Amino acid sequence: MERALRVTRPAGLLAARCSPVLSSTRTSLRLWQQQQQHCSGPTTTPQHTGFIPSFQHGRLSTVRSNHTDAQNSGQENTQAATAAEGQKGGDVKVPEGAQTGDVQAGDRPGGDRSNKTSAKGKATTTKKKKKQPKKPERFTRMKNDAGVVEFNSQKLKFRWWDTPSNPDLVLSPLWLRDSCPCHLCVDPDSGQKNFSTTELRDRPVIESAQVTADRTLEIVWANDPPSGGASHKSVFPAEEVKEWLMDDKWQRGRVVPRDPERILWDKAQYEALLAEGRCRVSYKDWLSDEPAFWDALLDLRQTGLIIITDVPSDEAAVERIANRVGPIQETFYGRTWDVRAKPQAENVAYTDKFLGLHQDLLYYDPVPGLQMLHCLSNSCEGGESLFSHGVRAAYELRLKDPAAYKRLAELSVWFGYRKGDNHYFATRQTIKQGAKGIPSEVRWAPPFQATFKLASGPSRGRNLYQWKRAANRFQAILEDDHNVVKFKLKEGECVIFDNRTVLHGRRQFKTGSAGSRWLKGTYVSYQSYLAAATRLAEHLEAGGIQLPLARATWVEQEKVKQSLQERKRADFEQVFSEKKKKSEPVPEPSPIPAAKSAGAAETTNSEPTQPKQ
Repeated sequence: MERALRVTRPAGLLAARCSPVLSSTRTSLRLWQQQQQHCSGPTTTPQHTGFIPSFQHGRLSTVRSNHTDAQNSGQENTQAATAAEGQKGGDVKVPEGAQTGDVQAGDRPGGDRSNKTSAKGKATTTKKKKKQPKKPERFTRMKNDAGVVEFNSQKLKFRWWDTPSNPDLVLSPLWLRDSCPCHLCVDPDSGQKNFSTTELRDRPVIESAQVTADRTLEIVWANDPPSGGASHKSVFPAEEVKEWLMDDKWQRGRVVPRDPERILWDKAQYEALLAEGRCRVSYKDWLSDEPAFWDALLDLRQTGLIIITDVPSDEAAVERIANRVGPIQETFYGRTWDVRAKPQAENVAYTDKFLGLHQDLLYYDPVPGLQMLHCLSNSCEGGESLFSHGVRAAYELRLKDPAAYKRLAELSVWFGYRKGDNHYFATRQTIKQGAKGIPSEVRWAPPFQATFKLASGPSRGRNLYQWKRAANRFQAILEDDHNVVKFKLKEGECVIFDNRTVLHGRRQFKTGSAGSRWLKGTYVSYQSYLAAATRLAEHLEAGGIQLPLARATWVEQEKVKQSLQERKRADFEQVFSEKKKKSEPVPEPSPIPAAKSAGAAETTNSEPTQPKQ
């Protein structure tokens, strides 16, 4: 009787359990095919070959093959299958779809993700080749009697034999080629470049390079595009090369100068400077005396506040004072403007009200650098000028409350002006930070502060609350009597101050029959002020005064900290002395002895008399 062999599709779970042995199914399939050669009857092809049918002990079962040697295992299974077939003598039907050869990837879970099998039946895996790290590009070394230069397509290093090398000075060939100072690359008349940086190769090819005994660096470029593919020679003068070794932020013709040390003054320090004769210069010396002008400009650069005396009662005098520094910055107020009380004023400064510490035109771009106020008349009662160093106050806040300092340096404030056809709006942080997180400028102008954005969400409301708490601390420091310089401008005086670091204000005054107050003002742009500072640095260095390459910010902070400690000590000693005076008892006057009779006095002061013998 013919018995049919049926092979059903394995369940998903069973197939997953059988997946580890799929690598050996090919050999088992070959053994099963060898077995069919001894069987009779119709055959059917199995749909799945995950399990191999085999006769063991007279009954049909599936075979899991875990052997490793295909030949030995094939012989054993063939003998077992032949013996079982001889005992039963039955026919075996081959399931439909059975094929000789390799098992197809679609017949098992995982598809073509299975391991490849070699001709001997052993599983093999394909290993990905590891990427070999790129070998560093070798340097070309060229030396002579003066020194040595090493370069490749990305770097260039050099040194002289008689000078210690600077290991941190590794220059880019692209930067060197772009900075070539020769007359073919830079117009000698205008000082402007004759080519665009985009014309250069990403990695300019250095044909040769050398240092000379006079400390110049010479580089020859091969196939130079701005030169039409020909070679090009760059010669960097000794003065520039020397500055490269000292200043890692060097730029040719940069506007930002080397600054002298700033004096972050408080009231006592600024009054001491005035007592020394500093921060004050006459109008005549400012215009015509070069040494006096440079000394006054140095005081302005260090303190941010100077006074010019003996200015003529001429409305154009303030323009002449400003032009000594640089061109006037004209705004929508005009080239100059008048500060005096008038009805329906378009600016709070044009009233007789108290005007707190602030800075001008924070809603305007660019914010002016210098402000000049020439006093033409100030005979009224009140109207004293107020000044406070904003950067010093920022340092003080940083020392006392770092969290408040951080909020003012991060959260933005809006400033605005809208009157007539003029509409200006700008957003700024209260404290502007420079390198290493130190304060470089401040932005404080409550009269011109616009509303904050609608605080409809939790973050905006929280930011406004945090800014307000930090601003309270900052304002208290700005307006502290120890930090505010107060004086009344006299007729014929002109004050010049840095509008980005020094805040100004004034007390309320009375005009009319009591007198008048009239100031003439103008601005100088920040760029013009920096250009004047550059001329100042060149003048000082020509005179043998070497300015520092960078501002020693940690020194500034330590000086502020030291002055605060001295102030605290002085306040403590003052309070202690006052308490000591109050606690000391007032000495009572010695009582006047009562008058006594002569006999009593004699009896009191004389020795007792002895009886006469």
